[in-house]
Amino acid sequence: MQARRWWFSAALAVCLATALPALGDPPPAPGSPPAALQAYVKAQAAKMSAAATAEDAQTLRKETQAFLTPPRGVAAPTPVEVDAYTRSIATEFGPVIETSSKDYVRLNGIILLAGIDHINTDGVLRTALANENPGVRYWAARGLATILPRLRPVAGAYGRAIDALMAGVMGEKIPLVRAEMARALAATNDASLTKVPAALAKALSNEAASFAKMAPGGAEMNAAAAEMDAATALVKAGLVLGKADETALVQAAADATSFAAQQENKAGGPLASEAAVDLAKSAVELFKATGKGAKISLTVPPKATPADLLFGVNDLTGSEAGAGAVEKAFADVKVPARLK
Repeated sequence: MQARRWWFSAALAVCLATALPALGDPPPAPGSPPAALQAYVKAQAAKMSAAATAEDAQTLRKETQAFLTPPRGVAAPTPVEVDAYTRSIATEFGPVIETSSKDYVRLNGIILLAGIDHINTDGVLRTALANENPGVRYWAARGLATILPRLRPVAGAYGRAIDALMAGVMGEKIPLVRAEMARALAATNDASLTKVPAALAKALSNEAASFAKMAPGGAEMNAAAAEMDAATALVKAGLVLGKADETALVQAAADATSFAAQQENKAGGPLASEAAVDLAKSAVELFKATGKGAKISLTVPPKATPADLLFGVNDLTGSEAGAGAVEKAFADVKVPARLK
């Protein structure tokens, strides 16, 4: 059924292409009749659906958003106009994001929805959390993060957004996307978020196990760091970790950091990778956020060699020589294994 919808959308776009105005159409001026605003957005969405290149889709996105962010000296739209315009964007671009077979169309559409920063987009953003494209899911989470505080008084919509983000965190397979969903939830300080730390700990534990088997690349280390940052944001937002969740998160972060540093040292090279250093820094911030690790720090010189990084991480997470700062602060956390 999804494939049929994509085919229909593409076929319709081809049929309409000759009748659509060319790129480069400026948005209506503030004060234009509501019908003119709606017609412009509808035409822009149709052109987006038919966009032949990523550059065209990007141009359409910027053109459509320009009405809401006029240049200096141009009158800003009224709140009533903003409400009508953003409703039209959600109505017209939502189906494009959902049905287009072109990744660059879906991505530019969701970036538009995330960027206009208005609660009228909540339904489209919520639906997009389940899109098959991970980039769409990522930007949907970012967009929800910006509007959730203002969505809270709208009980039904707020609850649906929380539920969708929670489901996303529990089922998401892409670490960076999962981290962004968790970061969006961190802005809510909602009591229902108690399951999120366990999901992040499990994901980090899986990534640590992968790091132990094979040297991680920069993307993998950045993704693990993003998940640590999301956990840190949750704690700083006021979420109280149970003992089991705290131990699981700290252990997974310590393991991932240690295994990455050990692999870097095994591989050699003149300098430790920036991603490995950033991973260790993210781990430290997580340890400190819990309170128990408030005095924990990482000692790594500028332009550190892989050996420098490993020495610093060993002081942090422990080694065959004994416990590190983390194990001393968290009694149930064990020294990460030594890789052969």
